[in-house]
Amino acid sequence: MTASITPGCHEELDPLDPEVLAEVARTRGDAQGIERSGIYVGMFETLECGCSGVDAAYDLSLCTAVERLEDLGLPPWLQLELVQADGSVRIQALGLADFFEAEASLLPSFYGPLHSDGRLSVAGVLQIDALVASGSVLGRIDGTSELEPEGWALVAEYQQRYALDLVIQPDVLDFGGEDEVEVQPVDCRERVSLDLRWVSPPFGPVVGP
Repeated sequence: MTASITPGCHEELDPLDPEVLAEVARTRGDAQGIERSGIYVGMFETLECGCSGVDAAYDLSLCTAVERLEDLGLPPWLQLELVQADGSVRIQALGLADFFEAEASLLPSFYGPLHSDGRLSVAGVLQIDALVASGSVLGRIDGTSELEPEGWALVAEYQQRYALDLVIQPDVLDFGGEDEVEVQPVDCRERVSLDLRWVSPPFGPVVGP
């Protein structure tokens, strides 16, 4: 199934530009109700992997997660929590299969508009300031939430950009000084398709605006 992509207000701009993402996040749609809220689980498929130049030991991209899952003989599935409050929606990643819940915390929380016909666009920016990495993870989800015979479905495309400085630590057996620490600037992107289904209510109560 192909996602219906909602164009942003600044089509001539980078869809992952921070200002574009901020506009998406504060926009409101015309949907009513909270019935789409819930935990969604399903498959994701890589469409574009642009982070191959990142040191493999520090690569936490979704493309790398897919490769690790394939090495373990596991399907690439994703668990999300979607909370609807009329025309606004929040989406948060909960886990990448049973083995990668920690990596889900490296994805932003997403906010944006939900329209009555099911179209949604949500965007988020995660600021990272850690010992081994600093910078931003910028992402957006564009697609549709539709009621199918089996229940609610979320079919979308996720775009993500890593704008980070990675601190590459020297070998633990290397007794050199601090000047041997290497900083690797990273600015790369990836795209994945999402095909998820509603499986349960949200973990917390849903409160309208």
